[in-house]
Amino acid sequence: MRAITVTAVPLVLGLVLACDRTEPRWAGPQQPPMSAAAVYDSPEAGFTFALPPAWQGGYRIDARHGGDADRVAPRSRHAVTFQYVPLASAVPEQVLLRILAFGRADWEAIVKAAGPQPGMQVGERADVVYVASVPQGNPFDEGSADWKRYGAMALSPDQVRQAFALR
Repeated sequence: MRAITVTAVPLVLGLVLACDRTEPRWAGPQQPPMSAAAVYDSPEAGFTFALPPAWQGGYRIDARHGGDADRVAPRSRHAVTFQYVPLASAVPEQVLLRILAFGRADWEAIVKAAGPQPGMQVGERADVVYVASVPQGNPFDEGSADWKRYGAMALSPDQVRQAFALR
């Protein structure tokens, strides 16, 4: 008999996306309260992101706009980084997810330029293109508590697309 593995993450994220996305709102680098249906809302950047329950108590948000965003990713108007907060205090925070907003002309110039792009396109509206990037691997020592926790919190590109929504 063959065992079948069922992944509930898309279903859970779908249910989270169906919830009201207007409350609560958070701004800046802080740890918002977490619930099963928590949603990060960025009125400045024009998007919401359904926060996975697995992230509870293990992340921090760094939201930057204008010139501050440009320092995170050149040409970006907005940069929202979801940082993993390690269990071991000596280990630096690591990126779980970064969502960037670019003007359309800037994004088209980036796409045409040689070299890697800053992520995958997840949405667009008028003259703004939204791009998300997730890490390509786990930065922690294999088998460590942070390696296990970070791995449980990592998102696939499809999960990011499902959790992202324009305001």
